[in-house]
Amino acid sequence: REQQTLEKYLDRMKELILEHGLGDKPIDKEGEAQNHGKVKRLARTLTLNVLGELSFERNKQVLRFLQESQFIANGIVISLDGADLANAALQGTDLHGASLQAAGLRGAALSKADLSGANLSRARMREVDMTRASLEGANLNRAYLSKANMRRARLNHADLQGARLSDTDLSWTSLREANLSGAYLIEA
Repeated sequence: REQQTLEKYLDRMKELILEHGLGDKPIDKEGEAQNHGKVKRLARTLTLNVLGELSFERNKQVLRFLQESQFIANGIVISLDGADLANAALQGTDLHGASLQAAGLRGAALSKADLSGANLSRARMREVDMTRASLEGANLNRAYLSKANMRRARLNHADLQGARLSDTDLSWTSLREANLSGAYLIEA
């Protein structure tokens, strides 16, 4: 069933790419630009729905497809803002530059994931495992990271303004030039 769901999703995305120009630069004509926006919203809806239905391995395939297609870097084509990825097993996944604002990542496994330059502002990441993850230059402004495991993570140049890091394990974490102003670090 999951394989069929994945194949159906990829077929639908292929149709949006080839027949509706998903991923192409917006067109100047007003009607065509509006249609382009509708195609992007449909691709986002399809993506968020399929991520909620699939297991770890297949979710990883979806995210790899989106990254290699350059659809999620900086939210250019498909934004993952507000996505529900609670308890997702995304170890080692390449999500650099992804837009995950206000995403629900509670209990997600993101060890060794590449989230460098990702926008995780206001993301809900309680009890997330980010062991050895790369978050260099990531925006974690007002992110909720209570009871997270961030051992040996790289947070150089990350923006952690107002982030809640209570009870978070930051052992051996690199925070060179990270902005921690207003961060809540009780029991960290």
